[in-house]
Amino acid sequence: MTIKLPEDAKSVNPNAITDGIQLPFIHGFFYWVNGKREMSELANASYYGGWFGNDDIHEAAVNEFGAGPKVELVTRMGNQGEYAAYCTRSLTLVPVRTRKRWTDGKSHSQTLCLVGIKEKNLWKQWGPIVITAKGYSTDRLEKAFKMWDAETKEARAKVAPGVPSWFFWSAIGTFGEHQDEMVGKFKQSPITPITAFVPQITPELMEILYVGDETARYISDLSSASEEWATDKKWLKSEEKLIEPEQHTDAPPPDEDDLPF
Repeated sequence: MTIKLPEDAKSVNPNAITDGIQLPFIHGFFYWVNGKREMSELANASYYGGWFGNDDIHEAAVNEFGAGPKVELVTRMGNQGEYAAYCTRSLTLVPVRTRKRWTDGKSHSQTLCLVGIKEKNLWKQWGPIVITAKGYSTDRLEKAFKMWDAETKEARAKVAPGVPSWFFWSAIGTFGEHQDEMVGKFKQSPITPITAFVPQITPELMEILYVGDETARYISDLSSASEEWATDKKWLKSEEKLIEPEQHTDAPPPDEDDLPF
């Protein structure tokens, strides 16, 4: 089978880095949190690193779109005391639009995505979310998307010539054992690198991970609806640097039951 996008679903480019305002539709919101070794007993995203979302925002998205990705409710400490949040080590998604800026000398990106959930061994769309990363994690998120693009290029060319990687579900987050990466030019500190889950890529897998024509059109609609969010100059930005995909790490693979696909 040769995959071809519908004619009205070819204008999406999540790598167009611009600025923005409030999105005109309901969406979830997750931010990246580095893992902490002292939380090993929890054995969740607090230890391994992953995506966190405030409980009220996530619950509003669930009320709108139905049961979403598998998450765990945890308690976190903020400036005003404890608060509840949902967390997950990874999200299966496709990026739609990204905006990026510099604040206090650190990069800050927000990426509008469409999240996928697995139902009866098939992937389907759930709803839009915004994922945000800051500092070195911004760079690692960019690398994760670029890795997925590079690693799937050959297989996509066989079954979906000309179809970009962001029309195929990808799992972004942490996988396998806890990982630390030391960063900083002068004073170094550990971060948890955001990665893409890259299994053995085959044309058959690409057919399974293709979002489908209807979802491809919806992604295009999301891109159009988020135009003002992605171009408002009040959200200051700097020019994005192009980054080559990372090589695979030597971290052990996740347990078979935890494989995204």
